[in-house]
Amino acid sequence: MLLVLVALTGLTALGCGTQIGDECQTDFSCGAANICDLTAPEGYCTRTPCRNQGCEGDETLCVQFQNGESYCMHGCSSKDDCREGYACLEAGPQGACEDTGGACLTEGTRARSYCYVE
Repeated sequence: MLLVLVALTGLTALGCGTQIGDECQTDFSCGAANICDLTAPEGYCTRTPCRNQGCEGDETLCVQFQNGESYCMHGCSSKDDCREGYACLEAGPQGACEDTGGACLTEGTRARSYCYVE
């Protein structure tokens, strides 16, 4: 019984407290409903698509990229708010992905800048 309790405690600790933008190695390490984007350096916990579901947390925002895919990203006001190797980029206004040549905010998104690979 004690062994089972210790194992469950360890599994819970691995899956809890991880936020959008944190580094990761597996989807499990990002918590429920989130995925680990292993194309980003050290991995990047995110949720996709987020256009209709939105993102949880005050420091996250849903960004739609020019290819139409949307991801929850860690919001920022300066590079200091981002992990090492990531820059604080400004997203264009809602629906302006083509105009900005990159990313735009989805409806209802509060923050305007997000952490992205340098």
